[in-house]
Amino acid sequence: MVYNKLLNFAGVMGDPDKSGFEVVKAFMKKLNAFLNILMGSFFGVFIGDLIANYKNYQQFYEIYDAANSAPWYYGASSSLILFVAVVVICVVIKLIIRNKTK
Repeated sequence: MVYNKLLNFAGVMGDPDKSGFEVVKAFMKKLNAFLNILMGSFFGVFIGDLIANYKNYQQFYEIYDAANSAPWYYGASSSLILFVAVVVICVVIKLIIRNKTK
């Protein structure tokens, strides 16, 4: 049952000429594409958050100066940590995929 779902997801359902290795390879390509999209999305969120924090700092400079609070980029550090964690996990998975498909 799981094998049939994998075949269906990989887009080779009903093709008897495909071997098991080709099916897994097709699935790994789709997983690789998904990981690329995931990393790109998190990069966009990080850049967007950085720009929003900087614009907020420019617009309300007096509040940041009067409160003697943290610099404007301090709020982006949590987004940076999340972005780096996601990228590291995705790169490790991509390396595993590369080794398995060779």
